[in-house]
Amino acid sequence: MTESPGFRALNRSVDLNRIHLGFENIEAFLRNRVEYTGCSSFKGCLIVKSAIDQEMLTARARKKVQSYLAGNETAFYDCLIAAKAAGEIRKNSDCRTLAKFLMCFLEGMMVMGQTNPTTKELERVLDKVLLTVKG
Repeated sequence: MTESPGFRALNRSVDLNRIHLGFENIEAFLRNRVEYTGCSSFKGCLIVKSAIDQEMLTARARKKVQSYLAGNETAFYDCLIAAKAAGEIRKNSDCRTLAKFLMCFLEGMMVMGQTNPTTKELERVLDKVLLTVKG
């Protein structure tokens, strides 16, 4: 049985909480998400769809979705703090706001992925996002 490109991308998913935190983790994670979102078999993101339709979820499911989103934002924040300490981003960067910015990009990309953008289009947008974060 052949795996879909989306399934292969998910299997290579990058954990933002790796031992060596920093900008490299953020870039690797987001490039993996671009690859996943840009593949023809992408049908959307269950987390994003659940966040949008929270009133249809049980309290337990709502809490799970919120926990997942908060966990990703915290992981971005931790990576940004490490990147700041390593001089990979500007010393005056507001890491809390940048983490929220990255979350907005990530979740927005998951929504836009349903409009069938090409991987190349998503990569160009990601390059601009990464340049913005680096300052």
